[in-house]
Amino acid sequence: MTITITRAGDSATTTPKTLRLPDDVIDESRNVEHDLLNGDMAITLVAPRPGMGEMTLVYPDEASARAGRALHRAADHFELVDTENTARNTTYVLGQGGTRLSLDPETKRFWFLNVSYREIDL
Repeated sequence: MTITITRAGDSATTTPKTLRLPDDVIDESRNVEHDLLNGDMAITLVAPRPGMGEMTLVYPDEASARAGRALHRAADHFELVDTENTARNTTYVLGQGGTRLSLDPETKRFWFLNVSYREIDL
């Protein structure tokens, strides 16, 4: 399995050892509810916001994990390509949760980079 994340602006890449996507991706509704004077309700239908969530990138060492973190600090969008599972492929921007870097508390061998993301359509 090869996972590559490419920053659009300069084609810089990071290749984590594995990728964990959330079991749930949130699609926020943008429908608008209107209370009418007669007590009824009307709803304006609007397409939901693009999906969002938090992925975990797993790196074999601290240096590559920090490079992955640095890659995500740019004001840019990113393309994730998984050659084994193309359903995971997505284009995204950094979400409101940002990034979080940590050492695997169990093995003390791997580094986790949690990346909050918002899918985008170009």
